[in-house]
Amino acid sequence: MSSEEDKRTGKTPKISSEVADIKNNGECANVCDAAPLRHTTLNATNSNTSETETNTAPPGVKVVKKDLPNLPHIALQPSPSVPIREDRSTPSEEDSCENLMCHSWSCSDSRDDGCAHFHNQYQRPKSVSFHTGSSLPTESKISNAIDCVKYMINGSSLIKVRPSARQYRRFFRLENAADEYALKWVPSSKKSSKAKILIKSMKEVRMGRTTDVLRSKEISWTYSEDCAFSIIYNDNFESLDLIASSPDEANIWVTGLNLLINATKSAPDSLDETQKMREKWLTDIFDQADTDQKGLLSEYDAISLMKRINSALSTVRLHQKFMEFGHGKQGEERGRIDKSGFMVNINTEDCLKIIEQYEPSDEAKKNKQILIDGFTLFLLSESCDIFDPHHLTVCQDMTHPFPHYFISTSHNTYLLEDQLKGPSSIEGYSTALKMGCRCIKVDCWDGVDGPVVFHGNTLTSKIPLENVLETILEFAFVTSPYPLIIHLENHCNIENQEKVSLLITKILDDYLYVPGRDGKQKVSQMTPELLKGKIIIKGKKISLSCTDPVGDVSDEDEDQEGSGSKSIFRKIKMCRSLSNLISLTRTRFWDIELTEDIQKLSDVSSFSEGMASKLAQFSPEDMVNHNKRYLTHVFPNSNRIDSSNYNPLEYWCLGCQLVAMNYQTAGLMMDLYQGWFQQNGNCGYTLKPSFLRDHLCLYSGGCAKDPLPGVEPTILNLKIISAQQLPQPKGASAKASSIDPYIVIQIYGMGIDCAEARTRTHEGHSPIFDESFEFTVTVPELAMLRIAVLDDEFIGDDFIGQYTIPLTCLREVNIMFAHINCI
Repeated sequence: MSSEEDKRTGKTPKISSEVADIKNNGECANVCDAAPLRHTTLNATNSNTSETETNTAPPGVKVVKKDLPNLPHIALQPSPSVPIREDRSTPSEEDSCENLMCHSWSCSDSRDDGCAHFHNQYQRPKSVSFHTGSSLPTESKISNAIDCVKYMINGSSLIKVRPSARQYRRFFRLENAADEYALKWVPSSKKSSKAKILIKSMKEVRMGRTTDVLRSKEISWTYSEDCAFSIIYNDNFESLDLIASSPDEANIWVTGLNLLINATKSAPDSLDETQKMREKWLTDIFDQADTDQKGLLSEYDAISLMKRINSALSTVRLHQKFMEFGHGKQGEERGRIDKSGFMVNINTEDCLKIIEQYEPSDEAKKNKQILIDGFTLFLLSESCDIFDPHHLTVCQDMTHPFPHYFISTSHNTYLLEDQLKGPSSIEGYSTALKMGCRCIKVDCWDGVDGPVVFHGNTLTSKIPLENVLETILEFAFVTSPYPLIIHLENHCNIENQEKVSLLITKILDDYLYVPGRDGKQKVSQMTPELLKGKIIIKGKKISLSCTDPVGDVSDEDEDQEGSGSKSIFRKIKMCRSLSNLISLTRTRFWDIELTEDIQKLSDVSSFSEGMASKLAQFSPEDMVNHNKRYLTHVFPNSNRIDSSNYNPLEYWCLGCQLVAMNYQTAGLMMDLYQGWFQQNGNCGYTLKPSFLRDHLCLYSGGCAKDPLPGVEPTILNLKIISAQQLPQPKGASAKASSIDPYIVIQIYGMGIDCAEARTRTHEGHSPIFDESFEFTVTVPELAMLRIAVLDDEFIGDDFIGQYTIPLTCLREVNIMFAHINCI
């Protein structure tokens, strides 16, 4: 490239070694802060710009350097290390100064009351001239380098030369967004976010034919070398080659861009002075707006003030902001803001802590600054997370009896895909346990070489029971220390039952909790806290009235049990040694009244989702009261052969504790399930709300359409501001090159609380939504918030990401800027 050729020949580019250096007394972005109204000029000019605009640069300018206008942080002086090339042949009539080429002066951090001054070696004022031999109107005069920047903000039409030598006329302008200057051009075949170059990424700006593109024979004859210049940018030294309509215009762009490039390389000198200057400026313009000197602004005056600071803000948006700010105010105070309103809920000590924790630059820390990298780390940290960090660890009382908890439960844990012919694997157990699951299922059947685990009477593959038990032991307490329940479904003959009993005892050993052994109490008398680190077996058990080594138990499957069907259940034999390992007895559920009469505290009622839904419809209050004392296990209907899932909240609202899910199937329902158990450190146990535990509390279940008596509804105000770095949908077609995202906000919980809303569709991977929503939630203890990002123009798949959180886990603050990570 041209930069490499310069190094080989020893030539120095005309501009890069001589251009001015600029430093500011403050934050890195203070070049933008110095003259905020220039950004206003940019916005106003750009709004009237079109592709057909021609160059507005004058054909020639004579520029005489005088004292700078009152612009903070910018001072000029010749660089002692750069020779000054003077042209004494045409002395100026003003101040008898000498003509000096524009690129022969430099800027530095020296200041004298905000005015420009020169190094002692060059005390005489110099003039800066563009030599074209033409004159300009007075209003077009460029007095200093800052005027060059103003000119670039207004923009002009330049010819953009591609590497293929093709030429395009584009309108270029300097844009300031998020305190970052960038050179932007329109129109462009690229997205607007791509048709720009950040000033901080620019290495240098070269005057003349200095790149291979501009030297090419195809175009070099079509323009004057004085009109050409190249911007070298990025670490791989790419070039943007441009041709101006006149040498003067080219000189303006080269001077202004080099000014800003050197500004980005300068270090801040005095943060305190900059802060004081900025505060003084804000105070002055506030006092000017505060005509009655009461220290308060009406909404009209406040909006006028904000538009004076930044005219890009629309009146409608500002009005909305003040409505949000004044939501809780009354009477005369509504719609008014005082000086302290500029800084709310923040103090210097808090700021310094944030800087110390998140700012990676030692120099910035020393200057009490947080730069863009540190601020990004802060926004992505737990400090700005919507999730209350209190819930990241176990924060609920774990000394209640087991029926008082929702327990994370897996259905047919060994399956990785569907229920009929998919593979069985120990990976199903390791995955579920690492996700915090506390109740897993093991289906034991007779195998050729001993007991095996698989979905009986299907084409699913088989796993030796020994491998399953070893995997369970390895991952049982990796995520949670609280007791693990193994739901054992036995279909083996007596010989293999003995082997099952031997394997469980041998492999699980001291981790196995056996009631009655060593004086241990029944599980119904224990709590999750007392049984930490223990494994509990749940299954069929021989009647206590049977004293023989072998007894009868029913052989019904879960697919039939609790379904309400009138199937004939056959009896099978069960050995005493295996029965003795059972701590929680699985019983058939008949109806509420009969079950209440015969059920023991250590019994677990099992029924399908179909039966549970009928109970929710016809006997919700009875079901809620039953679940205050006894454990209930709900499992998917047998017709879910694709391993799909139901809505677990439907059964949690009834107080059902063991609501089993197909962990291998991702989707909305598993999003709710995983999000729900985050509220207690993802330990697999979540304490039920008091109205689902207290026998004196009247609650009619999740199907209720009316608010609970005496319960004040919760108002959730949510504002979706923006999204960053959104990926393509995982299942999107390879042809999809862009996305049009929108956000869906959903509330799940009791029937009366369920609601959904969405934003408008936007374009791009980092859209700005800026939309507000309000939801009324009657029972926040049973409600969840889900935020999903979808693609409106999808090809193949519309899902981009989601985040699900219980309402009880939202940070308890009135106003908060929060960040979430969608998965």
